[in-house]
Amino acid sequence: MAWKVGSREYAVGSKKYITPNCLVLTAYCLLQLVGCSGETNISNLYHYRFSLMQPPTGTLDFEDDALRFTFRPSKERIDITVANKGQKPVELDWDKVEFEDRYDAVHKVTAPDAKSEEKDKPKVTIIEPGKRLETWMIPVDYVKRSIGHWKTKPLFPELKTGFDVDNWDRTTFKLLMPLKVGEEKKDYKFGFRVRID
Repeated sequence: MAWKVGSREYAVGSKKYITPNCLVLTAYCLLQLVGCSGETNISNLYHYRFSLMQPPTGTLDFEDDALRFTFRPSKERIDITVANKGQKPVELDWDKVEFEDRYDAVHKVTAPDAKSEEKDKPKVTIIEPGKRLETWMIPVDYVKRSIGHWKTKPLFPELKTGFDVDNWDRTTFKLLMPLKVGEEKKDYKFGFRVRID
């Protein structure tokens, strides 16, 4: 086997081939950029961004006369702050809170301070007047037992390819939070849009 890039001539077996230097250089550069595996990990180029669509506030916050909600969704979970602005205690029954994913599948959520083995048991949190609850939530079925410990699946996958970006950009998810303000039941439904940039 002979190889002479400078003279634009190479031989494989008994056959000789002539190729322009620019083709050899182009092929070499492409292999360096893409890698021999043909896959490029783009996870450090793209990031998830979230916006509140329902109700449309222009921010990730919502408030009414009784409560103020602040949401900070991420790839792993949804951070949330609920502030009680009123004079009556607010009851949050975690068993009634629902996460609706991009496929409209409904998932129960788990409270972060619930022990993993009690993740399916109902839990109620009371927010006293003038106080706030700072917490996070994930769907119950995103928590699995794995070789002696509990493992949490992220809400959204790592963006490794262009297909992942196209597949998850502009998708939506919802959060339903039925709360009890004093004796009054109030259903809060929040819709979020996912953007990738």
